[in-house]
Parts: sequence; structure tokens; C-alpha cells
Amino acid sequence: MAGMSPPIFQFLTLFGSLVFFVAQWTGVTFLRRSSAKLPWTLMVAGLLTSTSAVVFMQLAPMLGMSLFRSGRFYEWWWILPSFGNLTFALGFALHGLQMAHASQRQGELEQLVSAMSEEMDRLREGITKIS
Repeated sequence: MAGMSPPIFQFLTLFGSLVFFVAQWTGVTFLRRSSAKLPWTLMVAGLLTSTSAVVFMQLAPMLGMSLFRSGRFYEWWWILPSFGNLTFALGFALHGLQMAHASQRQGELEQLVSAMSEEMDRLREGITKIS
């Protein structure tokens, strides 16, 4: 990459970042109806924060803006992608915990249905022997 100009490199970095964001946005969009509100909201908030921060960080130099100025805004701007990723990861972990709990509950209910089925078969056999 020795002969690449900075705007081309920035565009390729932005394109590479967008590939990951498209995958995450697709997953979050499909989880909208199947996930509880809190984990989904955390994932969307984190993804929105990190996507907008990374896109702005890549587009700002192309638009002639410098993010290396001094000041609180510019210092905090570099933390936003990490904060967004952390928020997304927290929502994803909560979603995983809820899915694990739902899977465990499903297993318990399947065992209960199986036991009830066996009990009903046993009772039917007893009724046919009496008649």
C-alpha cells in the first residue's frame, strides 16, 4: 500500500468497516421481533453509536475536517466507537442469556410433556384392563 494516497486508503478503511456494520445491522434488524426490548435496544444504541462515529471519523478528513484538534469534543469523539461496541456487546450478552434461559425452559417443558404422555398411556392401559 506504499503508493496509495490518503483519501483512497480512508475510503478502503471505511468500506472495510461498513462490511462489518452491514452484518451487524442485518442481525439486529432480524432480532427486532424475537428479542426482548432491553437487549435489542442496547444493541441498536451501541451499533448506532459506533457506526456513526466510525463513518464520521473516516469522512471527516475527506471533507477537510481535522479530528486532531484539542478540546473535549475531539477527545471524546475517539472513545465513541469503543463505547458503542461495549454497549452492543452488553446487549448481545443479555440476548444470549435470555436465549439460554428460554432453551432451558423449553427442555423442561418437553420433559414435562413426555412425563404427562407416559402417565396418560399408563392410565389408558388401566382403564382398558378394567373394562
